[in-house]
Amino acid sequence: MSEAKHAVRIVRNAPRSDAAVFLTCFGRTVLLDMQIAVAAGIALVSILLIQRISEMTNAEILQPESHQHEITHDPAVIIYDVNGPLFFGVAHRALKVILAVDQHIHTVVLDMTDVALIDTTAMMNIEPISTSLAKRNISLHLINVSEKIAGKMRRYGLINGDKGRHLHPDTLSILVHT
Repeated sequence: MSEAKHAVRIVRNAPRSDAAVFLTCFGRTVLLDMQIAVAAGIALVSILLIQRISEMTNAEILQPESHQHEITHDPAVIIYDVNGPLFFGVAHRALKVILAVDQHIHTVVLDMTDVALIDTTAMMNIEPISTSLAKRNISLHLINVSEKIAGKMRRYGLINGDKGRHLHPDTLSILVHT
């Protein structure tokens, strides 16, 4: 870490946040103690990791011409492609766009193919979104959910057709349901 060439290269070429972590750890090692520097480094890197992961998470509308879902041709159905892990406040930021659907929509589909992680906070955010949609007679369908995530959702009580939330293995099963 303290080799001069590598240190200069990190400070010059690395992203500013990485360079800041490096300089903080280096400075704390020299001025204070190695244990304090390591603890500070772990804390800073954890914060940066959460920030970078949250930047990767989003939900965007799939356009019929760009994706071959079987139900994209129905104008009353809207499909959101949810990408990235859903945890902490990231889920709220990514999923709140779903509430802005038009009045002519009767079905909202969340394609969760690219969701590898979900925590309780995310499931807590899906519940009020689903309730708000149900009050407007809009059903919420989750498709392509991994077995691990589906198991978590069932244990939490999130998946329940009576509450307007439905879990489907793919879009074809939604056609049968609607």
